[in-house]
Parts: sequence; C-alpha cells; structure tokens
Amino acid sequence: MEAVYMSTPSLPKKVWDKVGILLSSACLVHCVGLLVIPFLLPALGAFFHSPWVHRFFAAFILIVTPMAFMPGYRRHGMSRVLVQAGLGIAFILAGVATDGVLPELASHGFSVVGSLMLVGAHVQNLRHSRRSCC
Repeated sequence: MEAVYMSTPSLPKKVWDKVGILLSSACLVHCVGLLVIPFLLPALGAFFHSPWVHRFFAAFILIVTPMAFMPGYRRHGMSRVLVQAGLGIAFILAGVATDGVLPELASHGFSVVGSLMLVGAHVQNLRHSRRSCC
C-alpha cells in the first residue's frame, strides 16, 4: 500500500512540468510566429499580436511555474533550476511590460529568451526529479 502512495504524488508533478513546457513552447511559437504570420495572413497576425495574448500567456505561466518547480525543488534541492525558472519568468514579464513601449523585436526578444529559459528549467526539473525519486 505504501508504494502506491509514494508513486501517486509524483504524477501531478510531472504533469505540471509538461504543462509548463507546453505553455512556454506555445509562447515561443507565438513570438517567433509573429515575425512570419503577418506577411502570410495579416488578419490572423493582428489578432495574435494583441497585448491580451501576451498577458494571457504570462498569467498562465505565473500560475503553472510554482506548481511545477516547488515540488521538484523539494525533491532534488537544486536551486539553480529555480533561479533559471525565475529568470525565465522575469524575461517573460519584461516582454509583457515593454510591449508597445520598446520596439517589437526587443519586447518579443525578452519573451523568447524567457520562454527558452523556462523550457530548459522545466526539462531540468523533470530530469533531476526522476533521478532523486528513490
């Protein structure tokens, strides 16, 4: 009975990291896609370029990130993974905050760097959590 209890809590932790990877990757695809989409489909480019899309991604990332990293950190204790995740979030928030203030390339550049950092941190969190599980 104890083995079932020990393995059950790890499933949601893995799910949150995978959701985080999905969200960060979607943010990355969104920011990179905005360089191409307006030329191919101008109406679609205008819809996805709205500031609400950036705020939407940032809000979900702010919700998912702690749910993924705190249990992983408790398991593996590697603070560099938390630091990388924190920097990723900071870059994404900088991208949201500078949208419309700085040139588009700069604000989207912040978001791209932040998304790449978060994807890397989620992958490390999963990897180190698996190694520390037993």
